[in-house]
Amino acid sequence: MNTKANGDGWALEVVRGREPGRVFPLVGSLEEIVLGNAPADARGIDLASQEGENPPRRMAPRHASLAWSGAGIALRDLESPGGTFLNRQRILPGQARPLAEGDVIQLGGVQLRVVGAKANGSATPPAHRPAPTSAFAYSIAGGPTCRSWDDFLTASTQRWGTLRDELASGQLARFVISIGRPDLAPKPGAAESPDERLDAWLGSLPATKPARPELDVHPARLVIRVAPGGGTRRGMIRVANVGHRLLRSRARVEPPTTSWLTLIPEFSTGSFVTVDETELAFEVAIPGTLPIPLTAAIVIDGNGGSKQVAIVLEAKETVAGALEAEAPTSIGLTLGDLIARQSPLVRVASWALVAVILRLIVGVVGGSIGEDAMIPSGPDSPGLGRVALVLAAVGGSIGGVLAGRRGGKGEAPYGAFAGACGGVVVASAVVAACRSVEPGLVGWSTSIVVVGLAWALMGAGLAALTTLFVKGKE
Repeated sequence: MNTKANGDGWALEVVRGREPGRVFPLVGSLEEIVLGNAPADARGIDLASQEGENPPRRMAPRHASLAWSGAGIALRDLESPGGTFLNRQRILPGQARPLAEGDVIQLGGVQLRVVGAKANGSATPPAHRPAPTSAFAYSIAGGPTCRSWDDFLTASTQRWGTLRDELASGQLARFVISIGRPDLAPKPGAAESPDERLDAWLGSLPATKPARPELDVHPARLVIRVAPGGGTRRGMIRVANVGHRLLRSRARVEPPTTSWLTLIPEFSTGSFVTVDETELAFEVAIPGTLPIPLTAAIVIDGNGGSKQVAIVLEAKETVAGALEAEAPTSIGLTLGDLIARQSPLVRVASWALVAVILRLIVGVVGGSIGEDAMIPSGPDSPGLGRVALVLAAVGGSIGGVLAGRRGGKGEAPYGAFAGACGGVVVASAVVAACRSVEPGLVGWSTSIVVVGLAWALMGAGLAALTTLFVKGKE
């Protein structure tokens, strides 16, 4: 008895894999067809091309088999490690399960649907999904080669304009017809733009990853600092499409009653389309006064999701405003004014103390000065370098902090530089005084008390001179 039968008209269609919609026909007389990713059989079906690069569940080289009998076709598991599933139920090794049209077979991460399986075997695969007649490989002009439908989605984000032109020229239609998928030929649409036609075609592809756009915006929060007094200012938000297909969005200001923030007419009415990026422009009406910051948001939503950008409007200090605000303390005053604000007694005491502190810094950092124990005279004197470095660091720190508090963070570097320069000048003056004054204290220069008193007297003397200088201002 001849147990072989004709398998013409039977087929397996990929429903989950790298090429959904691809059909593997089962043709000719067959006794057994092996399914796997390396069946090593002329009559086997190699499904390695349908697995992903790193699938969580891989199929075996010889995973399952199809066997024909007078009653129809049956599926067997070939003791595969991951098992064979029919309609989500696992088949026991060696068990034969008859197949019917529409049954779904799963091998590893690949799913196949039985097509045209009739009891008499007379059915044929659907006419709109014939088996491919050539290898799946489409080279984009100046770009990559697409070997799966997913590759077209990826390429669209990089070569949208090229794909759009090749669709308009009919090149894409000729390709899908050549691989046996005329049902995927781009549909003509006189009323549609070329971009919309490409978008519709990408949406019709049997890809495994989502064929949809995705919205992204930058920045997520925007702080605008203005000088109150009227006028307008324009700003920009970057709207990006990080998905596939056309991004259609609408923008609005929240809350709607916000009067100081408006979108320009191009974006305030209707939707806008984004292929890659769109610069969304808005305008800010600067109020006459701005005692507290104003806050609002620009909301963008559409077929790629919804995002919002917080907009904060706050006042910034002008140069004149900063001078006026700081006038009661120090900024903007002359040196004479600063000295005159101190009483003579406080001035003498504080200057004497500062002189002693500077001398101590020199003694600790630069070594001793003087004939015997303070700073040695001659070329080996520790010197100015180390002292200047320390006082420059101290002056820079103080200057940076003060400038940052009064003029904002942007002014801190300038204040630090000025303070460092002042520190170098002070270091030069102090070291010069040590080398010129202390050697005259013959016999006394080794006494810390005597040297300290000498520096206190020098500080007090300088304070007395300043008192005479600003006498008329007090």
